[in-house]
This record gives sequence, structure tokens and C-alpha cells, in this order.
Amino acid sequence: MDFANRLPCHLNGMHSSASWLCLLIALLLSACGDAPEASTRELHPAEAYTWEEWVERERSRRPDHYDPHYHDDRGLPDMRLWRPGDFLPEEDLKATHADICELPREERSTLWGLPRNDSNIVISFEEKLAYAERGYVDAQASMSWYCYRYTNDAVLEPGQLSLAEALAWSRRGAASGDPRAMYRYSDCLRFMSTDTQSGRADHALDNFWMDQTHYWLWRAATEGLHGEALLDLRPSFGLNHYSFPDRETNRLYNYKWSRIWELQAIFRQAPYYLGPRYMEFRSSVGEQRESLDEQQLQQAEAMAGEWLREHQHVWDAIYRRPAAPSGSLVTCPGEPEHLKSFDYEGLNRELAQYGLHVEPPDD
Repeated sequence: MDFANRLPCHLNGMHSSASWLCLLIALLLSACGDAPEASTRELHPAEAYTWEEWVERERSRRPDHYDPHYHDDRGLPDMRLWRPGDFLPEEDLKATHADICELPREERSTLWGLPRNDSNIVISFEEKLAYAERGYVDAQASMSWYCYRYTNDAVLEPGQLSLAEALAWSRRGAASGDPRAMYRYSDCLRFMSTDTQSGRADHALDNFWMDQTHYWLWRAATEGLHGEALLDLRPSFGLNHYSFPDRETNRLYNYKWSRIWELQAIFRQAPYYLGPRYMEFRSSVGEQRESLDEQQLQQAEAMAGEWLREHQHVWDAIYRRPAAPSGSLVTCPGEPEHLKSFDYEGLNRELAQYGLHVEPPDD
């Protein structure tokens, strides 16, 4: 495994400059280095299995304990037939979630943890917990932050959650189907595995732990083009614990998911709220593009185009969820400011090469 594959490229938030620098370095390194030795591992099958079928197929192939590198050189399984009910308790699936768009605008921003009235004051832990208890998904998902701590429950301070509590709230948020919440839950699961490997935690993980982690990451990307989820779907990067057996295939998939990230960033007008960080990352995507020869680029673009044609619903799914393009005001569908948050013209210019076009909503 090369240096780029070992970089801890976790994004605690889209505005973390250290995380973006790490991603930039990883992208540049992906075009460098010697090709790895050929793997003798068997790729995951291309056909889709239900979760029960997948477990039955895999049980005899795996060690009887958690192996973080089991998916190395195997790719990802086809998860289209897996369902939230395969992983979540009935209580979470039946839980009622409150609609943030029913709140006054300033309260929405408070719930999202955005500065109030151009100040640096953000929501407190007690306020956030109260919102989570009332069923607001964003508050529930934000509790996953406590999964990232490197302390044990015996030394918890006031205003902190135990790992079990953080996982439970994060899981409840993921049950809503909200892409941000599903991504946060996948992150929580990944960091629990990191704690286990480092000896910092004593929770036990089963040998299918990374499968469910990948499922929630994949759903966050495919249901709402969550930006960080798309980046984390690239093989060999960060804490993903999966890759393909040869360097060229990894590069093709890295470009595919980077290109789709680029498209959603254009649609969400990322240059506005990310500024120089967006331009740096998009430049690195361009360098990645230039590192592929003509045949490889055509193949990678074909992979991206196939995915986009199969997931044309995602653009409307993005529009139908709250957004905060200004970084201080949360807008909702049907509001004039909300439609202005998205660049349909810019998106369609890019989608034309794939034979696709997205019409803005009538509302």
C-alpha cells in the first residue's frame, strides 16, 4: 500500500482546510508511484445479492473476526438490493422525524450550527440535544461527532455523549434517509473501526462491519450526491478500506467519483461557498484528468456517464432538501432564494457531453 492510500483524509466538515489539503495531496499522489504487485484476491461478484444472500455467500469466505482489509483488492459489492431494514432496528425505522423547513429561518440556521446574525455564536450541546429529541434529523446526525473522540466513557465531561449514545443518535438520523445523516452514520461506523484497530476502544466489531459502513456511504452518494460521500467512495483513499487489485482500475474509479463530485459542486454553486478550496480541488481533478491517456479518459467518462444516466433523479432530490448556499441562511424548496441556490445552467453545460439535461422545477 502506497503513501496516498494511508492518508487519513477525513472531512469533519466541508470547510476544513486541513482535510481539503489532505484530499488535494492524495489526488496528486494517485497519479504517481509504482504499480502495485498483482493481487490474487477474488473480486466481489458483479451481480447483486440481497443482504441475507450476501451474508450467506460470504460467511465461509471470511475470517470469524473483524478484518479491516478484507475488501482490499476486491472492489465493492453491488448493494442495490440491500435495505435499511437489514441494519437498523424497527424502533429507528418507525421513528417520526421533524421537518426543519417548518421552523423559522433563523431557527433553521441555528439547528444547522450556522453562526447567528453574523456572529460566531453557534448552537450549544444542550440545544442540539433538545432538537434531536424532538426528531430533527440534522441534530441527530450531528451527534456522530462524539464518535470521533479518543477517550473512553469513564472520563466523559458534561456536554459529551458516550460512544453508544452517539452511535444511537446517528443511527436514528440515518433511518430518515437524509443523505447528510447517512453519511455521518457511515463516518461513525468507520471511526469505531479505527478506534478498534488502534486499541483505543473495547467495542467488538463483527466481520461484516465494513459492509454496512460502505452501504451507508454508498446510499448517501446515490440518494443525494453528498459531496463528502462521493469523495470517500474513491477506492484506496482515507478510511474506506476497499480497493481494486490493479492501479489502473483504481484510477478510473477515482476519476469517476471525482467527476461526479465536480458536477454536484457546480450544481450547488460550490465556488461561492468554498472559494479557493473549490478551485484547488477542481484543479486537482483536472490534473487527474490529464494523467489519464485518451483511452483511459474515455473509459472513465463512460463510467461516470453510465452512473449519471442511471441516477437522473438525484438532481431533483438535491433540490427537494434544505440548502445553505450563503453559509448563514437555510433555504427550503418553494422559496425564491432556494431555486437561486442551484446552477442549472452550469450543470446542463456539463451534462451535455453525457446526453443529459435537467429542467429546473416549476415551483
